[in-house]
Amino acid sequence: MQPGISIVDRVRYTSWGVRGVYGVLLLISGLSIDTLVQAVLIRWQRKTWFISPSNLDPLYELGTSLGFWGMLFFCINCVLATRWLWVERLFGGLDVVYRMHAFVGKSTFIMLVLHLMVLIAQALADTDRLVAYLIPGLDLSYTLGMLGLFGLVALVVITLWGSMPYQLWLTSHAWLGVPYLLGGAHALVAQADWYIALLTGIGGVAWIYSIALYRRYAPHARGQIAERTTQHGITELRIALDTPLAAVAGQFVFFAVSKSQAAIPAELHPFSLSAIESPRDVRLSIKMLGDYTRQLDQLAPGDAVTLYGPYGMFGRRMPATQRQLWIAGGIGITPFLSLLQQASHDTEITLVWAVRTRADARYIDELTQRASQRTGISVHLHEGPLSLADIEAYAGPLCTQTQQVLLCAPIPLMRQLRVGLRARGFAAHQIDSEEFGLR
Repeated sequence: MQPGISIVDRVRYTSWGVRGVYGVLLLISGLSIDTLVQAVLIRWQRKTWFISPSNLDPLYELGTSLGFWGMLFFCINCVLATRWLWVERLFGGLDVVYRMHAFVGKSTFIMLVLHLMVLIAQALADTDRLVAYLIPGLDLSYTLGMLGLFGLVALVVITLWGSMPYQLWLTSHAWLGVPYLLGGAHALVAQADWYIALLTGIGGVAWIYSIALYRRYAPHARGQIAERTTQHGITELRIALDTPLAAVAGQFVFFAVSKSQAAIPAELHPFSLSAIESPRDVRLSIKMLGDYTRQLDQLAPGDAVTLYGPYGMFGRRMPATQRQLWIAGGIGITPFLSLLQQASHDTEITLVWAVRTRADARYIDELTQRASQRTGISVHLHEGPLSLADIEAYAGPLCTQTQQVLLCAPIPLMRQLRVGLRARGFAAHQIDSEEFGLR
């Protein structure tokens, strides 16, 4: 456990959604261990591992229970992928939802693989059942289950292939609902209980919403490019919206080009709002890092775009204090631009922005101008690698009693600084960070 973070702090300042997932997983682990111990004791008493398959065998119960729990977590993961606003609020931010989505996905995979392995181990004394488990076509329920599990394994392998193009990865990820429905059908044929049908239905609806209905029913605002400029590898888009966008400082949107002369694909990509002049006038500042973001340099005034959201709770996940330290790295400055625009006059803010060279500091003049318009704000530009010692050189000694820290930077830098801050005594609720790599 990191210094300065007690178990009480971890629980107290963790969202209800995260608590619920970990709580269910803890319950599952306890029940699984208990059932496994019972199965081993029975075999020990009988002096043999091989026991004829029976619904009263704890090992059989463990195998079937792992299947149900795996489907439960699979259902939760389908819901986490919807971007429903109530889900974001429950988990304390969409970046938290995506981290939990990855964790729940791994847990689901482990449970369902163990489901099959435990049942195979339990059926070693019954050749007929073992053959039915492993050879498709002999039993409808088992065939559906095997197809679902094999499909899940194949898609997980593809998903973990880090070098795959983003859009192809996203497409393969969307097909994970098929193994889910096959698994639900397997469970319904084997045991047609109402809760199995409810679980399958909830996950199925969430999956269909994610892949087919999101663009139509998710909160969104359509508009046009009012101005596009590109400088030092950053494309800045000012967008005039047809309908108001209920966004606050620090939030981000999923951006899609609806129609453009450059024929840019209508893909969805998350970008922070770097300025909110009004509910109908917003700005995006996009680093040209890949094929898609480089194409945005071809956008022209009048091109139609759609913003989905807004999402994110950066800067709003902890109670406000009078002193805040903001640390940005590279393009991680974007949420701070809007936060500084709407900052409270009662808050003393020290902003440290790390860039590779001064040429990358496109917004330093804007930051300096905003800081000059009110007291209590200091802006510091740092060139090169950033350490806590550098930060203290700008901000003075860190104070765990009165200070809060907001972090937005490339993931390696944020992890390095977070570890250093915790070692200095900062508790979990005193550090708010946002990872802008949402893949």
